Amino acid sequence: MNGCAGDVRLYDWNGIVKPVLFTARNGSTLSGRVWMTAGGPAKRPGVVITNGSVQAPETLYWFAAQTLAKAGYVVLTWDPQGQRYSDTYGEGVDRNDGVSSQSGRPFYDGTETAHVGIVGHSLGAAAVSYVGQLDPRVKAIVAYDNLRDPSDPAATAQECISGSSPRPQTVPLRVPPLGLAADYGLTPMPFTADPDPLAKSKASKAASAAGLDSGELIIRGGTHYEFSYIPNPGFGATRRGMDMTAWYTLAWMDKQLRADPTADGRLLTTRWNADALEAAVDGQAPPDGNLFSTYFASRLDIGLAKGGRFVCEDLRTGCAGQAPDGLPPDYSFLAAARAPGGAGAGTTAPPGSTGAPPAASGPSAVEAIANAGRCAPTSKITRIRRSSRKVRIRGTAQRSAGCSRPLTRVRFTFTRKGRSRRVTARGMTCWALKTTLRCGRYVVRSRARAGIEAEPRRAAGRRLRVR
Repeated sequence: MNGCAGDVRLYDWNGIVKPVLFTARNGSTLSGRVWMTAGGPAKRPGVVITNGSVQAPETLYWFAAQTLAKAGYVVLTWDPQGQRYSDTYGEGVDRNDGVSSQSGRPFYDGTETAHVGIVGHSLGAAAVSYVGQLDPRVKAIVAYDNLRDPSDPAATAQECISGSSPRPQTVPLRVPPLGLAADYGLTPMPFTADPDPLAKSKASKAASAAGLDSGELIIRGGTHYEFSYIPNPGFGATRRGMDMTAWYTLAWMDKQLRADPTADGRLLTTRWNADALEAAVDGQAPPDGNLFSTYFASRLDIGLAKGGRFVCEDLRTGCAGQAPDGLPPDYSFLAAARAPGGAGAGTTAPPGSTGAPPAASGPSAVEAIANAGRCAPTSKITRIRRSSRKVRIRGTAQRSAGCSRPLTRVRFTFTRKGRSRRVTARGMTCWALKTTLRCGRYVVRSRARAGIEAEPRRAAGRRLRVR
């Protein structure tokens, strides 16, 4: 079973998904996808989803990306350095720094950059907990297992070894964060004693103390894999944890980014206290349909759109103010992701969300139109040296006249007996490549790329014999 495959039921999503490449501050090229619907307003809030560590490629988070996109968001899923198709290293003195950057404009003109939320899992949760409070563009944070408090001086320093991107050890809390966690870690391990019921809520409580909306929701019997869909029985999760995660992620973004008054009802819902599908697989007598942990206290502290404040320190038991949300029972992230049109189940369509969006007219749209048909950069091989099976190639690359996009990479294709191997060179206008090849005769071609929309132009093939 391929754990990196994600949920194959989401492969034929009926929205728009575009592969993108963008450049981090340290020169590495990062790979991702942008998700959106064809119908909807011209401007929409944006959400960036950050992976867990090496075992979790962006495919595992399509459940969250598609449900958010269907509800009217522009969503970016991406792989950090060293994962899947993203470069492992950057260039220059900070080539080893894993510093991501959205300055490569992976979002198109349809994104409201003043209304951006970020979601992260595991190591990504630690990242968004910090970056979300530091970056002024961010207005909402959702952290999957688990939320951290970057204002705590005891927190681990956000180290940048080269010093090229210095960051403070602590940052003040200013953005409302929501944490989601689970009873257990990677695998369910029985507790030998009752754990501290507040152990997973400290960061949420710190945000509340700072006067922010905040919450911490812990899934009963859940594991670290409630938040990344891995189709392998070795990475177990509960039946309903991912549905609950998608529900609260959307509701939190709707409240903080859109000020949607219906979001309060979805956050204060009682549906997860008595879920029929959860009860159907519960082995207790009587069956328990409550998804909130019995070990750890789930909490919610939010200001209400109609005035006043809802504060509950134990959602499992329930608090005054909670009520049925009035939406269909048995919410499913899969049904929401596959729903027709531009609004998934469990949300309200924003005004103007029907019909085709107007043509984009922002600065990057104008630039893209101006560059159409002429951003075809060229590359030229100037020298090939061989030493046994080791090959060194040098050359140059340049943009077409009138193309304003910067060169982003030069990629080689070595073809032998109908089989091809691709290698990316270092450098842009002057580049170099070192590689090792099997003995045989090859045809070598290079392609330069300028920006994510530019069409690369393939150079004429050079013949190479390796002995």
